[in-house]
Amino acid sequence: MLLLQIIILMVFIFGGLLFILHHIFTKNISTATTHLDQLNADFLRREEEVKKLQAEAQNYYDDMIARAKEEAEKIRNESEALLQAEKERVLEETRLASEQIVEKAEKTKHMLTNELRREIEAQVTSRICAVMQNIFPPHIQEKIHKLWLDDLMDSSLSQLSQLRVPAEENQARIVSAFALTSLERQVLLKKFKDQLGRDFEFKEEVDPALLGGVLLTIGSLVLDGTVANRILQKIAENA
Repeated sequence: MLLLQIIILMVFIFGGLLFILHHIFTKNISTATTHLDQLNADFLRREEEVKKLQAEAQNYYDDMIARAKEEAEKIRNESEALLQAEKERVLEETRLASEQIVEKAEKTKHMLTNELRREIEAQVTSRICAVMQNIFPPHIQEKIHKLWLDDLMDSSLSQLSQLRVPAEENQARIVSAFALTSLERQVLLKKFKDQLGRDFEFKEEVDPALLGGVLLTIGSLVLDGTVANRILQKIAENA
């Protein structure tokens, strides 16, 4: 009987222990399950955060790529525009330089042509004057000179007042085909005083190559009233 009671007691104790162990295991499993659920939830949350960060990173990357492409396209367009502008500038400078070269060449050609023409005209005039000096005897040449000088004093010298002769200028250089007579000199001095309002001093020279008339120089002003100059003008008019 005592043994049975002991067995029953041991059964109750063993059952209690099983109950306690079951309760403990159940509680631990529940706690572990709850912890696992929390870990799983935390993992899922972190996974969502990682996906969100990945999405944001991808969007940022895509945005940076798009901006870089846009900036590269902008730089390329600006570079092409600059290259085109530079090309047009170089072409325009080249065109202007070519035009300037052509213009200078044209001016040089005209200048050389004019110089050559003047040289030819001067040579022709010199030859004509030489021929006239050989053809006409001295007294005929002197007569032509006096007629030419009289005409000059009646026409050209009457316009002296219209020339811009400096007020301080009172000397004149006179080159004539023949030496001036005392009367011619007086007439010239009177003409100068009447036209310019002051007395003048003459520096006289003789150049038979002028054929007739006089070459007047007052400062920088030159009045060419010679037969040789008239011949040269006629040659230039007929050229």
